[in-house]
Amino acid sequence: MSFTHRSQEEPLKILTCNVRGFGLHDDGNAWPFRKELCIEVIQEEGPDIISFQELQQYDDMADAFPDFETFATTDEP
Repeated sequence: MSFTHRSQEEPLKILTCNVRGFGLHDDGNAWPFRKELCIEVIQEEGPDIISFQELQQYDDMADAFPDFETFATTDEP
């Protein structure tokens, strides 16, 4: 793991994303149809930190953002 020093003039960009879990009746809003757009939007924003909610798609996001360290917690057993 490496850390780089950031000056006080450089803002830290934090992005929070509610990816939304899978639903039985998603139809055209199912994850396979949203995946590429979601990843593209996050990449365009260029965040330093990404915070996800409702992330059942961990493997897809980990693959899309390999340079990020991951830390996770869950509120479900």
